[in-house]
Amino acid sequence: MLNLIGQLLSRVDAWAAEAPWLMLLMAAAATGLFWWGLARRREGQAPLAFWPWLRTVVEAGAGALLLLGLLWGIRLTLNSVEGSFEREHGRVTETNLRSVQTIWGRPHEQMELEVTHTVQEKVRRELPQPYGQPPRFITETRTREIEQNSIVRSQGRVEITPNYRRKGSAYYAAFEADSRFDYWVQNLADRQTSATLSFPMSHGQNLFLRFGVRVDGKDYSRHLTFSESEISWTMPMAPGQMVKVEVAYRSRGMESYYYQIPSVREIRDFRLTMILHKVPRSELNYPEGCMTPTRIRPIEGGTGTELEWTLDRAITTRGMGIALPTPEQPGHQVASALSQAPRGAMLLLVALVFTLLAAGVTPGFARLALLAGAYCVEFILFGPLSDTLLGFAGALAISALVGFVISCAVLHYDRRTWGITSLGLGAFFLIGYPLLALAQDQATMLRALVDAAFVVYLAFLYARRKPRAAEG
Repeated sequence: MLNLIGQLLSRVDAWAAEAPWLMLLMAAAATGLFWWGLARRREGQAPLAFWPWLRTVVEAGAGALLLLGLLWGIRLTLNSVEGSFEREHGRVTETNLRSVQTIWGRPHEQMELEVTHTVQEKVRRELPQPYGQPPRFITETRTREIEQNSIVRSQGRVEITPNYRRKGSAYYAAFEADSRFDYWVQNLADRQTSATLSFPMSHGQNLFLRFGVRVDGKDYSRHLTFSESEISWTMPMAPGQMVKVEVAYRSRGMESYYYQIPSVREIRDFRLTMILHKVPRSELNYPEGCMTPTRIRPIEGGTGTELEWTLDRAITTRGMGIALPTPEQPGHQVASALSQAPRGAMLLLVALVFTLLAAGVTPGFARLALLAGAYCVEFILFGPLSDTLLGFAGALAISALVGFVISCAVLHYDRRTWGITSLGLGAFFLIGYPLLALAQDQATMLRALVDAAFVVYLAFLYARRKPRAAEG
């Protein structure tokens, strides 16, 4: 028993840290209901003796606890509805993500072409001899690297088409890429060298199509050697000779495309162009550590974007690239509305309690439970209906109508101001409050405005409250 109470208090404490505003409102409503139960006496009644007074305290405390239990119960119910919906709609999981990556590839990371120049030199080396013997020498051929910044010009063009893939109940940001990179490589040494050119391949990519390497316009496929991480070839280069290297391929990946010049060198006459289909400028995002483009312009009537990075006489190892927008998950608007449903339920029930108390009406537990049930019924229906042709708007309209009809049935017998006000509050929290989820970036601000209006409403009720009780 003590363990159960400890767990309950721990959860209450955690929720108080997470939503102190709602906990304050719940405490205020429970305190108001408790005070109402103590103060409710008939006119002209003599002061209560101890036992009748104790009974009044117990009944008032029970009413306050029932209210807290109702608030907690409706929160758990709506959280369960939200959790069930998320499990079936747009739930991104690590397991599914890894599965999609094994099929479609990982974030694409393309490094620059690497060029190494070497020469063969003859070196005379003395052999070790016993003491007193004449020296002996041999001539060896050694390979020596000649350091030089031989990429004098480079340009690339990457065309990216989003192709979001679905796994389970969620979509994942995938794409197809058509890439071509041109490098002008020059031997800056005053002697002939053996140039080894290595083109790194993006780690984790499992498919490259139409891959080709051309040197000065000639297919160089038969000279290539392949490894897991790169493709390389070797060719002789005369002093001052310049060749144009073209590397092209089609690939696919997920989430981002990233290009980098990893070696610290002077970058000369560099240009990289990325064509993003179906990605407007407003949805642009960049991987961590990337520099912003030199130029951005809309294409395809604003539905796509062209980005360009140009560098000359520059030194940097920062990357260039694009991160695809996070795909809109199935039912994301409904999920956003369901995530706000518990908060809306708390505000609605607290507002109803204070409305009834201010009107001098006893907030009966059965009445509050039925109104809370009407609110729960709306969101229980909302998710399944949204999967039909009704969509978000139609599902919200029908489910809110059902909840409103139940509320009217609960309050139909009393058309006084408090009854009309209660229906108005119900209509707002059944229809208006879920629509805040559509505001996205402005949702936080709008909820803050609702909270401010809520405080003003409670202050208005306090100013207009009736001085004595009347049974409702």
